[in-house]
Amino acid sequence: MPRSSQEEVAFLMSQEVWGKILFLNAMKGEWEEVKEAYRSQSSEVQKMKITRAGDTALHIAASYGLTKIVLQLLEIIGDCASKSNILKIENDKGNTPLHLAATIGDVEMCHAMTTIDPDLVSSRNHENETPLFLAALHGKEKAFFCLHSHCEQNCHSFRTKNGDTILHAAISGEYLSLAFQIILWHPHLVNYMNESGFSPLHILANTPSAFNSSSRLRPLDRLIYKCLIVEELKGEEDIKKICPQEKQPESNINMSSESDQTSLDPKTKKKSDQTLTNSWRNICCSPSPTKRGNKNEAARDAENPPQATNQRPEQERKSHPNYIYASFVNFLCLIITKALVEIDRFLPSGILSIDKINGEKRRHKWATQVMKELVKNTSSYMSEQTPGETRAVDDESFEEVPNKPVTESGEETKMGVSEMVDEILEHYPVAIQDVDSENKNVALLAVENRQPHVYKLLLKREKQIESLLRQVDKTGNNALHLAAKYGSYRPWLTPGAALQMQWELKWFTFVQTSMPSHLSVRSNIEGQTPKEIFTTSHKPLQKEGSNWLVKTSESCSVVAALIATVAFATSATVPGGLDNETGEPVFKDKPAFDAFTISSLVSLCLSVTALVFFLSIITSRYEAHDFSINLPRKLLLGLTSLFASIASVLVSFCTGHLFLLDRQLRYVAYPLYAATCLPVTIFALAQLPLYYDLIRVMFGKVPQRSYKEYRHY
Repeated sequence: MPRSSQEEVAFLMSQEVWGKILFLNAMKGEWEEVKEAYRSQSSEVQKMKITRAGDTALHIAASYGLTKIVLQLLEIIGDCASKSNILKIENDKGNTPLHLAATIGDVEMCHAMTTIDPDLVSSRNHENETPLFLAALHGKEKAFFCLHSHCEQNCHSFRTKNGDTILHAAISGEYLSLAFQIILWHPHLVNYMNESGFSPLHILANTPSAFNSSSRLRPLDRLIYKCLIVEELKGEEDIKKICPQEKQPESNINMSSESDQTSLDPKTKKKSDQTLTNSWRNICCSPSPTKRGNKNEAARDAENPPQATNQRPEQERKSHPNYIYASFVNFLCLIITKALVEIDRFLPSGILSIDKINGEKRRHKWATQVMKELVKNTSSYMSEQTPGETRAVDDESFEEVPNKPVTESGEETKMGVSEMVDEILEHYPVAIQDVDSENKNVALLAVENRQPHVYKLLLKREKQIESLLRQVDKTGNNALHLAAKYGSYRPWLTPGAALQMQWELKWFTFVQTSMPSHLSVRSNIEGQTPKEIFTTSHKPLQKEGSNWLVKTSESCSVVAALIATVAFATSATVPGGLDNETGEPVFKDKPAFDAFTISSLVSLCLSVTALVFFLSIITSRYEAHDFSINLPRKLLLGLTSLFASIASVLVSFCTGHLFLLDRQLRYVAYPLYAATCLPVTIFALAQLPLYYDLIRVMFGKVPQRSYKEYRHY
């Protein structure tokens, strides 16, 4: 019967009162009262939105990760149809309780909700995101497996508005174990492109820090890195073994045991006979994507990879030619690693950083595995008779798009992953002839974007590299023209504009020596030779480097002059004076006197030498070629003389002061000497990084690129 006006007013007042009661109880965590309200009131109360964001009590409990409360509320609701209707309620962002459960990765909630209504996995919020996509986006691997087990045939294809697939999302967040599993289940997703024209392979190429070629470790860290043993990813092709389809009692739902313990080696998959996409720029020099997900969560998920059982027969393993050697190496590495772990316990935190290095090696190894699977399954570099890559048109339809390079987005940040280039050329050698929209092949792109690892990799292909280097782009630039150009980015791993200029000269020289000599004098369409382009484009850096050298030399000259003044006064002073009868020094037979005399003279000579070098830098002409050898060598010799003079003057001071103390106080004076020398020592230590960089740049033939400033954000 229809309600009367009075009944309607009373009903609305009741709704408002119950809404406030539910809200206050939920905010205070008094869930027993919420459950009591669910039991005693009508379904209208159970469906009630109690926050400004349009959340029900079930939304709030799910977002807080209150698994037990969610399961109890669902049990109170009653029949399956009522549960399904309440679970379909969306908040103002279009999220159902399952969206929130998937976001936080609660497996029990996800299994309980999808068991009630499997269609919930296909529900989309206002960003066109499904719960399955959100689980991949946030790296919730176990929740993803659970939701995937309830998916229909095409559930894995759901995308957000920008056209990302679940594989795009997993790789963007660097959830590598999850991405590896997605590729095994749905290899065709490898060829899907988002609205920006990026495939999952391009997304991975945009994260060079995930590969060993871009890592920069200290020598000790590199030794630890090589000794650590990291397990490879082992995927599971049967989803039922990870998350069973059958309904379990809600109070006993536990996905963790099977997710962690059940994993088999993937079956051998048929190798794709199709070649790679026409997109060398994104592989050799690709833009940084926006990283999704939480780094801490990614690291935590990476720490617990699925443990696989080795199904390879024992006899087959032992008959492998390298089995004994590999076993010995692994055993040796295991012993070294154990020893390092024990040593690390007695050292201050962070000295060895074994956990950090182990995580980095795991990341590199897993990224390489994912990359190999992507390359093996790609089918986007193919003839015109075969379909191209697939791209989303709207929420429900997809279209085939022609193969074209993903280099027309005007990206500026460029990167290189030599492991990926090597893998592509290993599978598809013809890809080395691929060019982008500006007619630049892989060699030209590697040179233009300062990718030493990639370029040296290409130089090993002697039969192909010469033809690649002879090629020119649309404006007539060959590889040396591109090496001569200088952009606004600073790719070299060295501080100071002067050292940047030196690396640029070394890079230009390195490329020039690898090319036929007659190509170095070729002109482009504008009539410019490589040398003319280098001189013109590097003028701002040349000026900046000149200013940097002048300021550095002036600062060091002041210190050198002060030391020279002190050393001169010290060298003209005789501790203890002269003997009145013989005219010889009183302490001439003491070892400290000899040390004082020699150190004061050495300090004077070295400080004057340093001063001369710094003054010669200040008065230099600062031509471009001077930055290659002349100026850096003067700076290196000047700093060497300065550091040596500092050490000498400290020895001179300490040995000379010993004569002023009584024998009983000499040992007490040693700590005082150390404290007195501390300020000067700090200055020397502050300049040591510059000194180290100068040595590295002076003796390095090929520049070392830095990836720190291009890490994804």
